[in-house]
Amino acid sequence: MENEFGKAASEDREYMAALVAALRGGGVSELLLTCDYASAAELAAGWTPGALQAVNFGAHIGPAPQDALDVWRRAQLQRQAGGDVAKSRLGAS
Repeated sequence: MENEFGKAASEDREYMAALVAALRGGGVSELLLTCDYASAAELAAGWTPGALQAVNFGAHIGPAPQDALDVWRRAQLQRQAGGDVAKSRLGAS
């Protein structure tokens, strides 16, 4: 759906919701996903309801793969708890 949208650091919820609506309205029924770097700010900005949030892995783009996965897991738990992912201390930024 969007790759590294969170890197723009603008939480444009209307844009992301419009993408979901346009894709679903156009008949796309497959899994939608977003993918961002493993940082609290980017994970918060790149996420949208209706899409699976993925995280980029690899030492050349940020934290080690296990660290990136841990940051992503904490972001998911923070979101489920109703917290502000961007303002939380997830361990990577």
